[in-house]
Formats: sequence, C-alpha cells, structure tokens
Amino acid sequence: CYPELADLLKSGLYKWEGDAYNFDKEGPYIELVTSPNNPDGYIRGPVVNRGDGK
Repeated sequence: CYPELADLLKSGLYKWEGDAYNFDKEGPYIELVTSPNNPDGYIRGPVVNRGDGK
C-alpha cells in the first residue's frame, strides 16, 4: 500500500525505498511512520534516526 501511495504523487523528488530498518543512504529523506494496527495505543516513532529526515 505505501509504495503505491508514494507513486501516486508522481514526484521525481522522492521514491519508495522499502523497509526503514534497511535504509542506508545519504541525503535527505521522508520516513512514513504508520500504525495501521495499533490496539495498544502507543505512538510509533521513526526508525531511521538521522538529522536529514523529515
């Protein structure tokens, strides 16, 4: 679902790069933090912990 959502916007400025746990590239990035099944109510945080992210 998320790759399709990113592709829907048709921007050449960004593209889907897959699992954030495996992300290892330099430069700015946007990380989608989602909780589609969140019965415990905890807020999820980012996985990629670098200063370039938004």
